[in-house]
Amino acid sequence: MRRGTRMLVTALLTVLISARYLRAQNAEAPTRFEVASVKANLSGDNGRRLGPAAGGRFVATNVTLRQLIAFAFGISNPRSDMLVIDGPRWLDADRFDVQAVAVGGNIPPGQTGPLVRALLEERFQLRAHMETRERPIYRLMVDRADGRLGVGLRPSTANCTVARCGLVSAPGILAGLAVTMSAFAESVAPFAGRVVVDRTGLEQAFDIEVKWADGASPAVAADMPGLFTALREQLGLKLEDARGPVDVVVVDSASPLTAN
Repeated sequence: MRRGTRMLVTALLTVLISARYLRAQNAEAPTRFEVASVKANLSGDNGRRLGPAAGGRFVATNVTLRQLIAFAFGISNPRSDMLVIDGPRWLDADRFDVQAVAVGGNIPPGQTGPLVRALLEERFQLRAHMETRERPIYRLMVDRADGRLGVGLRPSTANCTVARCGLVSAPGILAGLAVTMSAFAESVAPFAGRVVVDRTGLEQAFDIEVKWADGASPAVAADMPGLFTALREQLGLKLEDARGPVDVVVVDSASPLTAN
C-alpha cells in the first residue's frame, strides 16, 4: 500500500472513531434532571444564588424566571433584562428556588444550561427561541483623538497565577486586574442599559478602576459624575450611541409554576 493511501485510510479511520466517540458522549448526556424541586420564594430577601453546585447539582435561590431563562440560554445574569425579551410581567416579579440533581450526580461540561431549559419547559411550559434583532447599542470608543487614556485605565502587568485577575462590579464601581476591553464592555452594559460593543481597538489587558454616582450614598454621589462622564474623565473612553444586530432570547409564552 502506498504511503499516501495509508495516510488517507488512517485519516478516515480517525474521523470515524472521533464521530463515534462524540455520538457516544451525546447519547450518554442527560436530557433531564433526575430530581428537581421548583418552589416559589416568598421571603422578600435580596440575597440571590444561581448556578451549578457540587455533585451534579443546580441551585437557584430567590431568582426570577427571566434570570433562569437567561442562564438556560447561556446569557450572563447581569444582562438578562437586556437580552431576554417579551413574556408576561410576572417573569420579573415572582421569585423561585430551584434544587436539581443530574442523573448519576454528574453534569457533562456545557450541559447545565440545556438541563435547566428542559426543566423550565416542563414546570413553566416555557416556549422561547433565539433570534437576531436590530436594537439600540453603545459602541465603546477611545475618547481622545490622540488616543491618550485616563488614569483609571493602565496596561496591566498583573501575574494572574498569583493575583486575582478579572473584573469586580457593583453599583457605582467597576474595578479589576488584567481586564480586556471586550470583558469591560460586557460588564458596563447592565449599568449603561444597552448592549455595549468594544470598538476601542485596544488589544492588551488593563487594570481598571472607574467610579460614578449610581449606588453611592447621597452625600458622596453629589460630588461624583454620572457613568458617561466618569468613563471619559477616569478612563479616557466613551459610549457612542448606535444601532446594531443583537442576539436575544424571545419569550413566546410561559405559564405559572406547575407543582413539583
